[in-house]
Amino acid sequence: MSPSFRTLLYAIFVLGVLLGYIPWQALRLDEAVGRSLDTILTASGLVLFLGGALLLFFGVYYLVLRGDGTPFPLDPPKRLVVAGPYAHIQHPIILGMLMMVFAEALWTHSPSIGLYALLLILLVNLYLTYIEEPGLEKRFGEDYRMYRNVVPRWLPFKRPPSEA
Repeated sequence: MSPSFRTLLYAIFVLGVLLGYIPWQALRLDEAVGRSLDTILTASGLVLFLGGALLLFFGVYYLVLRGDGTPFPLDPPKRLVVAGPYAHIQHPIILGMLMMVFAEALWTHSPSIGLYALLLILLVNLYLTYIEEPGLEKRFGEDYRMYRNVVPRWLPFKRPPSEA
């Protein structure tokens, strides 16, 4: 199977669960609680969702194109990707996904999906800190350490390289 097809299967399964099934189930909690966010946030949710989708798409595109792999941990990229959105943030796919989940909370006025998004941030940070980033350092060594010192994890603001 080609990396593009494997990526498509991965995206359908993972994103279907993380962006579809779990938020849909969380909406049931909203009915029970009877609370909602201010309806004016709907437009903000749509804009945030589209921005997250673009970031996720271009993150996957560059990972497949330049990294010769997929976002799936069992089929990781063979080369370190530092172009496209990776030139500005370390984890554009994950950031795009998180933006989309928060957007769903705004779009649907759902406090339950908002709480799910906060929990997802915690879990993603634990995954990145203890699994993903040590694995990247092991696979790419000094190149990854230099990249990590120059490119911020989440917010695309310049920061000076650390000395160490």
